[in-house]
Amino acid sequence: MLERAKIAFEHAARLVHSLDHRVEKSGAEHGRAASLPFGSGRRRWPARCRSIAELPPGFYNVTFGPTVWKSVEVKAGETTLIDPGVLEVRTAWVRGGHKVLDWETEEEVGALSTSMRRITVVPSTFTVTFGNARWEHIDVKAGEHKLIDPAVIVVKGLDHKGGKVNMEDGTFVANVTTSAALLPVPPGKYVLEVADRKVPLDLAEGQRMEINLR
Repeated sequence: MLERAKIAFEHAARLVHSLDHRVEKSGAEHGRAASLPFGSGRRRWPARCRSIAELPPGFYNVTFGPTVWKSVEVKAGETTLIDPGVLEVRTAWVRGGHKVLDWETEEEVGALSTSMRRITVVPSTFTVTFGNARWEHIDVKAGEHKLIDPAVIVVKGLDHKGGKVNMEDGTFVANVTTSAALLPVPPGKYVLEVADRKVPLDLAEGQRMEINLR
């Protein structure tokens, strides 16, 4: 009789926003081998807990929402530990959200928004977009909860024409309007353009800059 293997999800409470984490056979054999729903209301995990699936030995792809941890080997009689990270943005943009990209391949692995400010990710290095601006080289280690804290531009006194924010080199970042006058951006230098006015901005991580046009 073939000895079973186990795959364990460390700190199951890190699997945020009620996403199922799934284990699928990799390679030629496809089809779901195990589905471990978290946060559905039927079961809740304490802060330091492992959820465990028993599987035949082999290689598996482990899915956390939109993110896939590929080719995880589980061996007979052993428990393979999966310890994902969490990426969170403190302030999200109300329009368009933020793509989460693999820093090396540029592949989109998820998205952050006002309704989903945290996602579970495979430990890696990421880029997060803010309009056309990019926050690069964000390292998320196994078991880490990484919080990125963008600068926030708040523009008061806009008219119906709104304005726009550019990078220092003139690259367009995003528009600001009466309905979206708050714009989170990575730390750096920007220029707010409203009508014939140009306001230079030098912003640090987590800084809130309010500009009153009246």
